Amino acid sequence: MSEEATARTLNEVWNNFRPSRVLEPDSIFRVEQDTPLLRRPVRALGRAEESEKWFLIGHRGCGKSTYLRYLLSLEVVTESYCPLLYRISDVADLGDFGHQDLLFSLASQLVELGQQKAAIKSKLERRLENWGRTLVESVTHAEGVEVQVEGGLSAFFAKFFARLQTQHSTRKEFRRVVDPQIGELIAIIGELTAALEQRLGKRILIGIDDLDKVRLDVARQLFDGLVVLERPHCHIIYTVPVAIMHEAAWTNLRTSAWYVPNIKLHTRNDREARTRDGYRLMREFVEKRMDMGLITRDALREVITYGGGVFRQTCRLMQTAADLAEDEASTRITVRHVRRAVAEVANGLIDQLRPEDLDVLKSVAEDNDVLLGVVGAELLHNLSLLRYPNENHWHDVNPVLWEIVDGYQSDLDQ
Repeated sequence: MSEEATARTLNEVWNNFRPSRVLEPDSIFRVEQDTPLLRRPVRALGRAEESEKWFLIGHRGCGKSTYLRYLLSLEVVTESYCPLLYRISDVADLGDFGHQDLLFSLASQLVELGQQKAAIKSKLERRLENWGRTLVESVTHAEGVEVQVEGGLSAFFAKFFARLQTQHSTRKEFRRVVDPQIGELIAIIGELTAALEQRLGKRILIGIDDLDKVRLDVARQLFDGLVVLERPHCHIIYTVPVAIMHEAAWTNLRTSAWYVPNIKLHTRNDREARTRDGYRLMREFVEKRMDMGLITRDALREVITYGGGVFRQTCRLMQTAADLAEDEASTRITVRHVRRAVAEVANGLIDQLRPEDLDVLKSVAEDNDVLLGVVGAELLHNLSLLRYPNENHWHDVNPVLWEIVDGYQSDLDQ
């Protein structure tokens, strides 16, 4: 873990609020959320039987990655499991991605762990080498290129996966070759899992992060093919975009889904009725990272309000506001800096919206209980809409868009 300390300057504020930062379980910046929604996964892991699959779902930037690391670090989990966590964004092209790539990445990670733990015996090693050599030769022969299959198992998988990341033609041919023998790849995953579990005396628990960052059309294809994702003989936690809750695939996911919510800051259909617990938690989120003398009281409230209870958006607003304050040689972030930061974030969203999207947002702003169905999926995916859990869930417009949406007049109204 890199050294962490409370920011004492605006430049340090910028560094402490990096939106993409994922916190380790022992980070001094991490805030505790003791809610039923986040306690259920711990109980589920304790009750798990063979080959369970779970789906960690929520808005991008709501803390899923940090929570997943925390969950897999808990003693109650590590007593029974050997956790294996990796980010799909490190090993694949999120814009061109299929279930074949996912399963191959899973096998690659198990091979690497198996070699680290000396769990792969000679018979399994020969099987993997033969399968790998045949796969590479089939794929590269069709491409009309020659690729050497050399080095240890980890080296082979790493080299070939690097090629899948960079070569569209390789990915296309790889999927064509693997599809008819997907059962073989799944069997290999099962054998690797069994070898590791026998060696370690614990169950293997795999967390696959960043799947919520794939394009929505890619996510639809991936989770519509749930039968394939459920077949590997190991426990897996998949991260999932919140928009899938408005897709047909949700019917199959919801019984095994764990929801990581953004923080609720106001009540349904009343933006002025602010929730004390939500504001207190988001204030703590800010206080852990910076000296409160660097921001005015009103500016802090504005950052929290317009962050929408989404940690990443709050970080982005704070970074931008700190930059703007430094531009003016100011020693503190003020409301004016925050509002200019809000405008910047809003401009990034408004460019993605069509008139029909604004019609939907207008309807939701007027009634948070509007049933969105599939029409709201894209808006949830790009954070124009935020989903709030309650006894009955509801939605509201992202606060950075409030002023724009409130002032929007649909053609139907004119």
